[in-house]
Amino acid sequence: MTEPDFLITARTFYDAVAADYADRYRDQLAAKPLDRAMLAGFADLVRGGGGGPVADLGCGEGRVTAHLHALGLSVRGIDLSPRMIELARRDRPGLRFDVGSMLALDLPDGALAGAVAWYSIIHTPQERLPDLFAELHRVLAPGGHALIAFQVGDEPLHLERPFGHDVSLDFHRRRPDRIAELLGEAGLDVTARMVREPEDGVEKVEQAFLIARRAPEPHRFDLVQIADGDDVTPELRRQLTDCWTEVTNAGGAAGFPFPPVGHDEVAPAVEKLAGRLDARNSRLVLARVGDALAGWVFLSRDPDQLVAHWGTLHHLQTHPDFRGRGIGSALVRRARDVARDELGLEQLRLAARGGEGLEAFYERLGWRETGRWPSALRFTPDDTRDEVLMTLAPL
Repeated sequence: MTEPDFLITARTFYDAVAADYADRYRDQLAAKPLDRAMLAGFADLVRGGGGGPVADLGCGEGRVTAHLHALGLSVRGIDLSPRMIELARRDRPGLRFDVGSMLALDLPDGALAGAVAWYSIIHTPQERLPDLFAELHRVLAPGGHALIAFQVGDEPLHLERPFGHDVSLDFHRRRPDRIAELLGEAGLDVTARMVREPEDGVEKVEQAFLIARRAPEPHRFDLVQIADGDDVTPELRRQLTDCWTEVTNAGGAAGFPFPPVGHDEVAPAVEKLAGRLDARNSRLVLARVGDALAGWVFLSRDPDQLVAHWGTLHHLQTHPDFRGRGIGSALVRRARDVARDELGLEQLRLAARGGEGLEAFYERLGWRETGRWPSALRFTPDDTRDEVLMTLAPL
């Protein structure tokens, strides 16, 4: 396969400047406490997930690789430039360094507990970033973390004849929101970000740092639906009440706006929902882990005949003990299927509380915002939220 020109250019550049580059930046991290803090946080996340192999991708002469090793990680460095790798092996003989490309890593699927791309996505053209992040996702184990660092901006920096060498290279600046979006599309969800001001006399633009995570292997859970109020047993009523109470008191936007609430307040709402169940117009979709209720959502047809082709999603919630397993997304998808295939509905709608990030959650599942009632919800004199109207169509 023919190697892309941008890789050849980057390799030639760094082979030429390797020695001067190593001398210039050898102690750079010592003067950057915020950068070190992001590396330390990344290391804590990797260790907290059980540890495992870590790769410093685009490691250069190995200063970040060595820093990660000092933080207790089992780390190796990989770089496109043979000359950089030669210097890294010479100066840090106790660590492993290999020549390789971030776009085609010589690593098995799921081999890494963590990966760092410390200013190493900056030479990849924008149109190739999805390929790069897909490769990053491939080599990370489920639950693994990635740390990405880059300069902020829209226009690239073109560097000519650094250190007097007859080479040049483009340094692409990026927008954090766009990089986070591309990481998400690759299956890597951003969990932390920092943007700091440029260091006086050294940097010209802001510097960005994103930590992203590949989702853990999905935990098994079962989705079931109930169409008849008589099937809502006393035990299920108790579980629904417990789930709704726990979700509300954990800060969930599930219909009770003023926590804390108790079972005595929530139980009547559960009884009301059970009384609305009928096979033609509504469903209760449950997520179960064994005998435990992990989450639920209520789906109903609009009673007005003019809009009887519509349905509404109510009270989506995941019990706090089962967060992070994809249960909420699975419930929304199953409710969509039930609405389309069993109730014959054509569209779904819901109203979400603003200020909770719920719009982004639903948008990832295909919903779109169709309206907003500004300042419709007032929780305290200092906490007024929009009510966000969202639609899923077609089903």
